[in-house]
Amino acid sequence: MASQKQVKIAQNQYAKILAELGAHTLAIDYLNENSKKNFALIAITDGDVSAIPKTLEIMDNGTKAHVPVIAESSEKFKPQ
Repeated sequence: MASQKQVKIAQNQYAKILAELGAHTLAIDYLNENSKKNFALIAITDGDVSAIPKTLEIMDNGTKAHVPVIAESSEKFKPQ
C-alpha cells in the first residue's frame, strides 16, 4: 500500500501518461484496509478503464514503491 506522499509523487510523475491513456481527472483517496492508513490514486476516464494500469511504480527516498490505481468510468464534465 502507499502513503499519501507516495500517491502525490505518482500523480505528479504519471499525470501526462494517464491523460494520454484517457484519464481526465485524477484524485487521491483514502483506503481503509486492515486498519492501516493507505491511499490510492483514482483515475477517472470516459474511455476504457482497462487501459489504466492497476499500479504505478515510483521511487520514494531511494526506495521503490508501488502505488495502487483505481480506474473509474465517468463522462468528462461539460458545462451546460
